[in-house]
Amino acid sequence: MSPSSARILIADGDRFARIGLRTVLTARAEWSVCAEAATGDEAVVRGRAMRPDVALLGANLHGPGCLGIARALRTETPSPGIVIVASRASPELLHHAARAGARALVLRSDSEATLVRAVERVCRGQRHMPVRADDRPREPARDPLSPRELEVAALIASGRSTKETARILGVTSKTGDTYRTRLMRKIGAHSVVDVVFFAIRHGLIDID
Repeated sequence: MSPSSARILIADGDRFARIGLRTVLTARAEWSVCAEAATGDEAVVRGRAMRPDVALLGANLHGPGCLGIARALRTETPSPGIVIVASRASPELLHHAARAGARALVLRSDSEATLVRAVERVCRGQRHMPVRADDRPREPARDPLSPRELEVAALIASGRSTKETARILGVTSKTGDTYRTRLMRKIGAHSVVDVVFFAIRHGLIDID
């Protein structure tokens, strides 16, 4: 993949954010936006249909979250370079984003030049993460959350019920309930409000 020519998928739950991203990226005449999506399900379907070179995934998507979408698109041949767009970048989000196959993470507060530079680096097969090498996130040593549990946290914080969460993840209601129980135990949550605060703190959902 070359930065001189890239077909890009933009997936974000905010219509104005999609417009802004499209405006910045298509200022480069050699870049085009081949598809847009407002939900996680749409992102997976359109990613598989259009086979973009780069996929920008917002952390505010309903349905499968950005980590789930990244894993789904990573199985495609060819797989797109994944760029996650979030309001904040916790070490845990960075760690699991990398494990899910994301090559870059940009913040909504970053400059337009930073976004363009991130896409350029991804097109070259490089990474762009907003941390210094000695600050790279490491797997927490004590009872870490799995990528699936992070997805559950994002879905719960977005207002999804246990039944809806199970359906989105493609598991049984019993398994969905198990994920929820395990998640709440690991983070010490006693209510959905606690899960929401956890998700915001770790950049799993956007509150803009």
